[in-house]
Amino acid sequence: MKLQYPFSFAVFYHCVIKHCSSFTQQLTVHALFYGQIINPNEFLNKISDATISEYVKAKRPVRAELVNKVCSTPLNELRENIEILYIQDTAHAIEAIKRMLGIVKISDKLKRELLDEADREEDRTRYIAKIFQESVKCYELLNLSKEQIIFLDSVWNGTDQDIENNITGREKHQMGDALEYEESDEIKRLLEEEPTDENTDLFFSGGTIKYSSVSLPEDFDTLVRYINQKIGKSLYTNLTFEDVAIISEIDISTKTIKRGGIGVIEIYGRIDFCIRMLSDLPDKEKMCSCLMVMITGYKTSHPKVEELLSAFWKNNSRTKLKFGISLVEYCKEGMIQIILVAKY
Repeated sequence: MKLQYPFSFAVFYHCVIKHCSSFTQQLTVHALFYGQIINPNEFLNKISDATISEYVKAKRPVRAELVNKVCSTPLNELRENIEILYIQDTAHAIEAIKRMLGIVKISDKLKRELLDEADREEDRTRYIAKIFQESVKCYELLNLSKEQIIFLDSVWNGTDQDIENNITGREKHQMGDALEYEESDEIKRLLEEEPTDENTDLFFSGGTIKYSSVSLPEDFDTLVRYINQKIGKSLYTNLTFEDVAIISEIDISTKTIKRGGIGVIEIYGRIDFCIRMLSDLPDKEKMCSCLMVMITGYKTSHPKVEELLSAFWKNNSRTKLKFGISLVEYCKEGMIQIILVAKY
């Protein structure tokens, strides 16, 4: 008998939102429930990182206060929360929702209504908001295993046959034996030191920018350490290397990339410098996907996120982006660091 999943927020997140939001997990969840991502310092205490993790793994139901908030919000207003996520392919999101409706426990009547509406509704963003609203009403929990999460992830790009057969994550993703490779000298520089403004070039140019290419499989382990050291320790981004692998299409079992190449770019300076550099990045139009994290100090007033995103998307609106914010101690007041892991 095929497993049917609860029509829950966690299932909706892994089947759909996780793959089409331009933001990291914590920013995405806050945007969905609170309709804002601009100033993390204002809502760091609203939903803790640990609670968000439990929500998306279905270890606990979304608390009643948030459910009531979402369910009492008119769809035309709730769609604004979805709009904040900068979903670039709403048509793909709708198709993923249709596949998701085929694996969740839901009445035939409601399923027909939602499928009919998917084909009829011209405002795709509003329809995604409706599905989000329906998902938070579910209090049934299925504590998701790693294999089940992998299967739910596959719904985003899965074929109808995959969904019909209810192929499990374990069947589709077998981990191979780890191989030993020698990392390149170029990527080793990524782990050398934290950014500093104690060099004369910074005062004349407004900041620094550094490019590094990643050679896989040789640099795989170093890239994992880099992500964990520079990004993953923050309480705010809630990023793992798996997030990087998904957006970059890195096969973790073989430590290789399906096609193309990976590059890492570090920008450090004041906000205006970083915006200027993002606007004029060389070969930006060749990026297929990109993870971008803004690292800033705990005491630094939050810079203009929308200007950073607009600068990145200038002449480059087709790149799939995942954006996050990391709050750290080492960033000097008034300075920020932008890290981009890009697939070309």
